[in-house]
Amino acid sequence: MKFTLEDDLWWAAQICLRSWAGYQSRRGPYGSINTPMPSDGTVSLIFAPEGRGIEPLNVKEEQLVSWFMHNELLVSGAVKHAVISWCSPDSMERTSRFDFDGDFPLVEDEAALKRNTGLCSVHIHQIEHGGLPYIGYEFGCEWEEEHRLGVLMHGTRLVHIGFADVAFVLLRAEQDMKSS
Repeated sequence: MKFTLEDDLWWAAQICLRSWAGYQSRRGPYGSINTPMPSDGTVSLIFAPEGRGIEPLNVKEEQLVSWFMHNELLVSGAVKHAVISWCSPDSMERTSRFDFDGDFPLVEDEAALKRNTGLCSVHIHQIEHGGLPYIGYEFGCEWEEEHRLGVLMHGTRLVHIGFADVAFVLLRAEQDMKSS
């Protein structure tokens, strides 16, 4: 995997995560659909989306990326499960915090998730707790095109689901680390 410095802000690499093949292809600007064809699983892997200098990744940071790559199927499975649960009409968190004007698609299984979302990037934060990285998944989705969907994980544990910023804002990971 070859990381390159993007916009003098963060390090990124293009990777193919087969577990996300068949979802919407969301590689357009701000997670928009870039083609009507399903995704082959290619996404941007972004290291330290904020709060870090532009020096190349050190050995410890490369280990965080390596942990993710070796455990991607488990983490992605947990993300899919969490998003499907969050999309449930019975989800108190979604229904109490977000107003979608009753225009929310029925997402009860992975097939429905594929029809309504697409992964555009994975963010690996530069902090870890207990040897596990904080990983953010950023999606484009049918129900919220402007703010998109974000999921923050600590290893395979769900930390938070919300708008896309949940995936890349370091503060939420730092808060979770302090409370764990």
